[in-house]
Amino acid sequence: RDEQERERVLLNAPQDQLLFNRTEQGEWWFWKGKPKTVGQMENCCSHLPMAFHSSRFKSPAQGHYYWFEHYIYGNNETTAKRFNNWRSMSMPAKNRNMTMRYFAQIRLAMGQAAEPN
Repeated sequence: RDEQERERVLLNAPQDQLLFNRTEQGEWWFWKGKPKTVGQMENCCSHLPMAFHSSRFKSPAQGHYYWFEHYIYGNNETTAKRFNNWRSMSMPAKNRNMTMRYFAQIRLAMGQAAEPN
């Protein structure tokens, strides 16, 4: 976790994990053993994530990973070569606005992290 208790390793696709609400959904397996201070919903995920583990998120057939790469790193020829039709796939409709805000926060944090002290 980062200094604000946000997860650096996401066990689910960002568009799903951003909806996890401990207050409304209660204590299910995801929250088991986590301190009460761990963020939820838009405060759940670090702006400098290290890993995404959802098999659905990584599935080339769904293209979510390629959208993530595009929105975080910009237009990328490597992405286009790896998966020719990723641009024709739509960003997951579920929770699109919150997910796009999260991606923007990652880009901003990466820019800040890259600046010299």
